[in-house]
Amino acid sequence: MHPQRREFDVRPDSELLDTVADWHTTARDILTGLREAVRDGRWTSAAGVAGVGLVAAAAATGVLLLIGWAIAAVLSWLAGHVGSGIATVWHQVIHPAIAAPIDAWFAAHAGVFGFDPAVVMWAWLGIGSVLLMTGSLRSPAGVAIFLAWLGWATTTTAIVYTTATAGDALMSAGIAAVAALMLSLGSIIQLPTRTVVHVTSRETQAREEISKQTVALTAARELGDEARIERIHRSMRDQLAVLYPEDKPDGHWRAEMHQYRRESRAEVPLFAGVALVGAVLLIGMTGGHLFPIAVAVLAAVTLAVSTIRPSADETYAAQLHREYEKEQQREADAAVLREAEATLRSVPLDDGGNTDKQ
Repeated sequence: MHPQRREFDVRPDSELLDTVADWHTTARDILTGLREAVRDGRWTSAAGVAGVGLVAAAAATGVLLLIGWAIAAVLSWLAGHVGSGIATVWHQVIHPAIAAPIDAWFAAHAGVFGFDPAVVMWAWLGIGSVLLMTGSLRSPAGVAIFLAWLGWATTTTAIVYTTATAGDALMSAGIAAVAALMLSLGSIIQLPTRTVVHVTSRETQAREEISKQTVALTAARELGDEARIERIHRSMRDQLAVLYPEDKPDGHWRAEMHQYRRESRAEVPLFAGVALVGAVLLIGMTGGHLFPIAVAVLAAVTLAVSTIRPSADETYAAQLHREYEKEQQREADAAVLREAEATLRSVPLDDGGNTDKQ
C-alpha cells in the first residue's frame, strides 16, 4: 500500500491499477520473507510457502485449461447447430427470395455498360451498408442519410420484385421490405430526446453535497459503520476543498506523484497477467498449439520479472526512510552544536596572564 496514503489522503486514479500495485507489494513481501527464511536456515517454512504457491499456480492453470476446453466445446456445438440453422435460412429463404433476384438483376443490367456485375452489385450493397450505419434521427445530417437509406431500401425492394419469378415476386418483395424495416430499427429508435441542463456553480453543488453528507454521517455514526464514516469524511473533505481551496504541501504533491508512478508500473504486470490467462485459455481451446504456448511463456516471464523487481512502494518507502534518517542525523548534529555552544559560553575567558602590574 502507498506509504503515505492515509497521511495525505491520496486517491488512486484507477482502482484496478491501484489493486495490482498492492498485489505487487504483497508479493514482494512474501518473496522477502522467503529470502529471509532461506538465509536463516528455516527451510521448512520456506518450502511450505513455496509449495503452496506452486500448488495454487498449478491449480489455477488446470482450471483455466478446463475452462478453455469447455469454451471450445460450446463454440463447436454452436458452430454445428446454429451455423447449420443459419445456413438453412440462407439457402431456403434469404438467397432464393432476396439474394438471387438481386444477383440476377445486376447480371442482366450491369453487363450492358461493360461493368463486372459482381463488382457493381457489391458496390451497391456497400453503399447501403454505409447509409445504414451512419443514418440516424438525432441530427439533420443523420436524418438526411436515413432518408437516403430508405430510398436505397425501396429501390432494392423494387429490384427484388421486378426480378423474382411471377409467382414469388410479391413474397420476395415482402421479405425484402421486412428485412429493411428490421435493419432500420437501429436508426428509428435513436429518436432525439429533449435535454434539460440545470446550470449550478461548483460552490452550490459542494454546499448541497455537504448538507446531504452531514445527514448521512449522523446515520452512519448511529449505526457505528466506521468504513462508511471514513468514506463520508473523505467526500466532505473534497467538498470543503472546493469551497476553501488551499495549496497542498510539497509532501502531498510528492505522495500523489508516487501514486501516479505506482499505477504506471502496475500496467506491465496487469497486461502480462491478462495475456497469460488468455494464452492458457487458448491452449485449452486449441489443444496445445505452438502460438498460445509461446505467448504464455513470454507473458509468464514478463510477469515474473516485473514481480521480482522492487515495487514502487518499496522504493518510495526506502527513500522516505533515508530522508528520515538524514533528518534525524541533522537534528542530532544540531543538538551537539547547541550543547557545545552552551559549554563554550559557560567557560570564563582567560586573559592569558597579561595583567598590569602595579
